[in-house]
Amino acid sequence: MHSEDIPALTWTRLAQKLLRNTVLIVLIGVIGAGAAYAWAATRPLTYSATASLVAANLQRVPTYVRLASSDEVLDGAVSGLSVADARAQLTVTTPSKTNFVMVKATGRDPQQVADLANAVADGLQREARQIEEALGNSASDDALRVVTAAHAPQNPTRDDRLVYTLAGFVIGVLIGVVVVLAREWWGRPIKGMRDVRAQAPGIPIVDMGAAQPGSSPASPSRSGRGTLHRQVAFLQLAHPRVLVCLVPGTSDRRAVGAADVARALTAEGRTVMLVDADFVESSASRSCGVDASRGLTDVLLGAAAHADVAVLQGDLTVVPPGDAPPNPDEVLASEEMREFLASAEASHESVVVQLGAGAERHFPWVGVRAAVIVTRGRTTTRQLRITLRNLAEQNIAPAVLLASAGKETPDAEAPAPGG
Repeated sequence: MHSEDIPALTWTRLAQKLLRNTVLIVLIGVIGAGAAYAWAATRPLTYSATASLVAANLQRVPTYVRLASSDEVLDGAVSGLSVADARAQLTVTTPSKTNFVMVKATGRDPQQVADLANAVADGLQREARQIEEALGNSASDDALRVVTAAHAPQNPTRDDRLVYTLAGFVIGVLIGVVVVLAREWWGRPIKGMRDVRAQAPGIPIVDMGAAQPGSSPASPSRSGRGTLHRQVAFLQLAHPRVLVCLVPGTSDRRAVGAADVARALTAEGRTVMLVDADFVESSASRSCGVDASRGLTDVLLGAAAHADVAVLQGDLTVVPPGDAPPNPDEVLASEEMREFLASAEASHESVVVQLGAGAERHFPWVGVRAAVIVTRGRTTTRQLRITLRNLAEQNIAPAVLLASAGKETPDAEAPAPGG
């Protein structure tokens, strides 16, 4: 197996992922559109009404436009109206090169905006008449007159519900895209064979069936491919009987580990040695309820014999890790470790080794079968992908053991070594 065989996150793959999740993305967009429409529907609508005036003197029009917003006009116009801020609601304009003055009022109440526009138009007309009278203009009554009164509008000036709905849909789609890409980048829990095959094309996969941590996994009778030990034997035809187990990126006690694989093999009548080389978590020893303070490191350093640290549990022999060495990668790759595995292989039908998290970056042995244990609902696609790529970069061809975990079980009482 080569690293190129493990699918990497490329733009093409991400685009394919988006296409496969089109329904989910559109659904999130529809939810966003519905939420935006509901929010917009609660907002009050805006209405506007316009009163038109015509000036007798074109040169006076700019003066009248400025006059409409003056205190003299507004104070009198709003005296009978319940308007909080008349200036904010008014817009007074004149079409280019015309003698028309347009008084437009905007607000939430259609009748109120019509009354405000008419009141300002009337007030502006009175002020214009007074100005012309002060200037001695005999035609002051026609200086500025209302030609079109404002009427209460029947329809709102602007209905933002469509705009908000479209915006909500677009935002929802973007959120859906981010969710899909985030799930692909950070990984999602593996559910079954299909997910494993997508991450591990061409790699042997053994379905262990249901595995309750702390007990024996069930044989995968559903697959119809024989018992677990026969499937493991097929994996080991061209390899020694040493099966090195890696659990991608998790120390979750509900995840299936090497101890569960070892129990499954002993349940089918095989003599198995379980070697816990996880110096940090001691996950296999913990699962078996074995004291991990003295074990493999003592044997490798010559401080103890194999029989002194091994714990017998029926057909299962457990070797705990012992104290963590400062150089675990070198210890596992040492000649003493190879001799220990050869001795274990000679005295047992199967040897199952548990490595710690991240050990796949410096796989210590050549000529043994590596097995990546994947727990349904616990291991993520990203964790499996990274583990396989790390092994592929070292030309290690692993198998994948797929299991289903039950609920967490409490640690058993630790038996003494040699028991």
